[in-house]
Amino acid sequence: MGRRTIGVATRYCLGALCAGLFLSLTLTTSRADDFRCKQLEDLNRQYMGVSLSSDQQALKRKLVAWYNANCKTRRASR
Repeated sequence: MGRRTIGVATRYCLGALCAGLFLSLTLTTSRADDFRCKQLEDLNRQYMGVSLSSDQQALKRKLVAWYNANCKTRRASR
């Protein structure tokens, strides 16, 4: 029972974090983009291996697409 509650809480928090990140990605300054790239990298490490609902997977695909468009080229040029 306790394990199930933790799993539900983790999913709920993950969804809230992803939604918050998605909304905050609208900032377009270079400094903000660097911060968002680091945030997404940290979240990826933190939630690696956590199973996601279909809504969370759809949101993750959007975040990964944003990361690929905005972070990979910036990281490669450094």
